[in-house]
Amino acid sequence: GDLPLHGAAACACKELRDGHARLPPEHARRLVIRRFPILRTVDCSTMSARELFFGQKRVWNVPLFPPPPESRPLDSYTFSLELIFVFGKQYGEMNREPEDFQSMHIGRGTVAETPRGTAQLKFDEIPAGLFSQACRMSDNEDA
Repeated sequence: GDLPLHGAAACACKELRDGHARLPPEHARRLVIRRFPILRTVDCSTMSARELFFGQKRVWNVPLFPPPPESRPLDSYTFSLELIFVFGKQYGEMNREPEDFQSMHIGRGTVAETPRGTAQLKFDEIPAGLFSQACRMSDNEDA
């Protein structure tokens, strides 16, 4: 049986209440441990079944997905994008030292709503010729 149901029935019926009072504390503890098996991993012999039950009930009654914390609206954030040219190394190998790269473009982003009602980030237009400039820099590096 379940401990809360057992307790409620004991309160409602004198005979059951008297029988409940005669039960050894270990029996009630076993009911709690059956309901909350994680208690098998700790020594709970000194705690009453009531303490064990309500302690675990508080732990497990936390919503699975708590509400998100208060936050600012998405359009109050600043979004930035930096396009860099990396000299002679793979991107993962660079140390972000000034001689390892050159910033080619820095743009700002804004939040726009799509026709489906979802948010989308839109960044400043990348300057025409930026890709060609990066190709020329790569060719000069290879020479």
